[in-house]
This record gives sequence, C-alpha cells and structure tokens, in this order.
Amino acid sequence: MKIRCLDKKDCFANADGYCICLTNNDFGGRRCSFYKTKTKAATERKKVEKQLKRKGKTGLIDMYNGGDNENICREQPYIKSVED
Repeated sequence: MKIRCLDKKDCFANADGYCICLTNNDFGGRRCSFYKTKTKAATERKKVEKQLKRKGKTGLIDMYNGGDNENICREQPYIKSVED
C-alpha cells in the first residue's frame, strides 16, 4: 500500500508524493517527525557510515542499504517498503 505524503515535498523519503519509508502517516494531527531534507539525511548517513567504518562494522552498511544511500528505506527489513 502506498502512503500519500503531501506535507513535505523536499523530504528524503518523499518519492513522487508517496513516502517510501513509513507504512502509516497518521501522526495524531502533528507534523511528521520523520521528516528530513535530502541534504540533511545524506549528511547524517555519511556521518553514521564513517562511525561504522571506524568501528569495523561495515557489514551493517551493506546489510541495511546495500551501500546505496539513495534507497535506504527501501532496503531496511524493519520498515515496509512502498507497494503498488
């Protein structure tokens, strides 16, 4: 099921008006707390990736996003991906 997202078009998880990370966008009248710009999300991913590499945990990078920062939510097993 696709989750419509009209709140923040510049969110890293917004793909053509649909959220690719969440399976529910009912926040009880509040704004989405998951929102990050693409730039902020990329910066945070790079920081975490650097920390993981420093700690010798590079396997986690491949496990959770296959090394592809653009598709981080689509590859994570604990967050359902968008389905047609």
